[in-house]
Amino acid sequence: MSTKRMGPGSRWDTMDDYFGDHNWRKTMSMVSLLLVQGMSEGIKTSIVNEWLKMVLEWEEDQTKPNPLVTTIRPLTYQKVRLDLAKKDEQRARDTPRLVDMAISPLQLIVRGLELEEQQ
Repeated sequence: MSTKRMGPGSRWDTMDDYFGDHNWRKTMSMVSLLLVQGMSEGIKTSIVNEWLKMVLEWEEDQTKPNPLVTTIRPLTYQKVRLDLAKKDEQRARDTPRLVDMAISPLQLIVRGLELEEQQ
């Protein structure tokens, strides 16, 4: 289909559809390629088959969870600070003499992140 006679919006939508289709086909062919070339050797066959089954089921019924979308939550700055503060508190309880340290691991990491942010 020629986009020469289309308006800018129609041309954009058509090209977006073509590229989206191309990317989808490329993604699906990569799954087959990985399985054929044996790149899944490090992964148990049962896990590969289970994942492939989930993908095929999702393609048929998209109300099911999408196996291609990550479900891992990213690690945030606040979460890291909270975890390190808890460790500092536990360390202070376990060995009170370390409380007199000039800088705790939490403070060191926070200062490093702040320096990086300033640059």
